[in-house]
Amino acid sequence: LSLQLNRNLLPHQQKSIAVVRVNSAVDTHLLDAYALNAAALLRRAGHKVLLDHTPGSPSKQLSRLIKKGAWAAVFLGEEEMNNKHATAKCLTTGRQYIFHLDTLPADLHHLLREEENMGDVRETPRAQL
Repeated sequence: LSLQLNRNLLPHQQKSIAVVRVNSAVDTHLLDAYALNAAALLRRAGHKVLLDHTPGSPSKQLSRLIKKGAWAAVFLGEEEMNNKHATAKCLTTGRQYIFHLDTLPADLHHLLREEENMGDVRETPRAQL
């Protein structure tokens, strides 16, 4: 017998996007405001957002975010603030992207859809064991 998990039968659980302020020499108040603005843009677009200001190595931060259910991390530092963009990393594939802040919510929405579609293709053979 073949058992296959039907995702449509399970309640949909929204995936989180983590907004991570990167430490830099710039005034932390300015960087905090930039990170809060990015989080607000994402929330207004319907994304679930985690704010991460905890210190630690990048690998520990990413590990912590994955445990909290984040599928992507948006890193905001001095360079991103000066150029009005964000560095986004997909935590499932490890791929990294640079998006303009104004288009960040839509870009991440499209990226999530692409990742979900790729996941369906990768998981199909395992589901039919």
